[in-house]
Amino acid sequence: EHEFDYVFAGEYEGDIYPNSNEVADYVYKPIVDIKREIETHPEKFTSWFKIAFPRIEKWWQEKYEVRG
Repeated sequence: EHEFDYVFAGEYEGDIYPNSNEVADYVYKPIVDIKREIETHPEKFTSWFKIAFPRIEKWWQEKYEVRG
């Protein structure tokens, strides 16, 4: 099985109006909160997101020179 996982990360100030035909739900959280929630409530996340998240976290830490 081969999957493409799309996770959007970035910075934006303003209102967002997702197309309801394309997006069922979305949320904005600090990356540390997402990591904590994956650890405490893994059932809230898809298997694919949990696989992709370490790469996203690494990218974010390198981009913003975050430690830890």
